[in-house]
Amino acid sequence: RDDPAFAERLIAGMRERRADRKDRTQFELIPDKYGGSTLAAVTQLLIRAEAEPGVRRLLDAYRLQREPVTELDGKVIRLRNRRGDPIELAHLAANLRRQGVPISVNYLTPMGGYIKSVTTPESTAGAAPVWPKAMGKRKKDKTPVRVVIIDTGIYGSRRGDGWLTGLETKRNREDLDDSPKNGFLDLAAGHGTFCAGIVQQIVPEAQIVPSKMLDSDGLAHELRVARALVSEVREGLRAGQHVIVNLSFGAETADDERPIALDVALEIIDEESRQAGLETVVVAAAGNFGHERPCFPAAFPTVTAVAGLTQGLLPAEWSSRGAWVDFSTIGEGVRSTYVPGKESPTVDTDFEEFPKDAWALWSGTSFAAPQVAGAIAKIAIEDRVTPTEAKRRLLTDASDIPLYGKKGEI
Repeated sequence: RDDPAFAERLIAGMRERRADRKDRTQFELIPDKYGGSTLAAVTQLLIRAEAEPGVRRLLDAYRLQREPVTELDGKVIRLRNRRGDPIELAHLAANLRRQGVPISVNYLTPMGGYIKSVTTPESTAGAAPVWPKAMGKRKKDKTPVRVVIIDTGIYGSRRGDGWLTGLETKRNREDLDDSPKNGFLDLAAGHGTFCAGIVQQIVPEAQIVPSKMLDSDGLAHELRVARALVSEVREGLRAGQHVIVNLSFGAETADDERPIALDVALEIIDEESRQAGLETVVVAAAGNFGHERPCFPAAFPTVTAVAGLTQGLLPAEWSSRGAWVDFSTIGEGVRSTYVPGKESPTVDTDFEEFPKDAWALWSGTSFAAPQVAGAIAKIAIEDRVTPTEAKRRLLTDASDIPLYGKKGEI
């Protein structure tokens, strides 16, 4: 945010790499009310289904094609005009919102270089944590709590130190050098692996389910994330488990409005959890924007928003904060599992090469959030309580920091 030239080069590079990739979401910069911009999928709007008939004639004038989103029970309609002007469509959505219509662009929910603080992963010296093999024998056992990590995936089956064993599948394997294939780690490579390692260090006996929804640039549009959120929670509920979801990404919206698809997804999983007699707790990173604007999904009232602290348990200036933040923990110099490969000089002039079975230090609210998700899971499993009660116990004795919620060291 303090280096517009770097941000412009970074985003231009991302767009150039994605230009001819049909498997990558194309995006535009959409102006916000603060004179800045945010990212949105090209020429796509989202509207709540119950509101669409009232503005159908206006939408027809913009030749918008309707696509009901079945994964969200048809409660959201995606509107597309592939040849339309994305800025014009963004203005259309903003004007309708002022009239009370629940409509918005299909926001991207980024992390990686776009949302993170200025740091990149750094090598860490010293002995790595020892994998608790006794727990490893129980890794296939069904636990009462499932921890879902929606992120860039995971790179774990080729590790030789025991950590992350059994978590990687063909569907969730992280892409390390794909955008572009140039011999360097991609912008967000290792992010999901790092988050999974944090949870596993805290609660190795939990069932951890990595879900690969963000690409190796750290991007996915909110509709993709919302679909995954509903699908993963439903799978956990069908298995008779409470579900804790970690979301280490987020976006600021044009008018600070709630993203439509994520809002509906949270409503669906809340209702279905109640019907199943189980609980779902969603934990999300507050963001690294360094101010009080809401960052979604963390800023939703039903989501546990986690801000970042320094190693000295002081408020981190780079962390997003506000009355919507629930908890804060150390997000500076967090250590976890990482991936092999060489950093790109695009994002770090002092680029390093990481070996097999790498561990690294990384900073950001992305790595504060999974500590809280892991702590809630640990308390729920060990004390045999629900995730909501586990969260209450985690927060009960913690002290307050204005705008950073309760603080604790995990």
